[in-house]
Amino acid sequence: MENAQQCRAIALLCRQQVSFHPQDSWKWLAQAERWEHLADARLVVRAETPIAANSKPASLAPANPVPANPVGTGSAAA
Repeated sequence: MENAQQCRAIALLCRQQVSFHPQDSWKWLAQAERWEHLADARLVVRAETPIAANSKPASLAPANPVPANPVGTGSAAA
């Protein structure tokens, strides 16, 4: 699942299955609890992720960064 909202939606579907399959209510309630736990875990991970996580990782940085003093600018000897 991608996010907490989707996990909670699946938990709700599991709870709805209890009314259709009362003989297996223990199984559906356990599944609902599991999905709720996953949703909570995803919220914790998201809260702990730094805001700078949207920036590119070092592995995606350009291989040849622009030099501080490009040729033709600054204090070049003539």
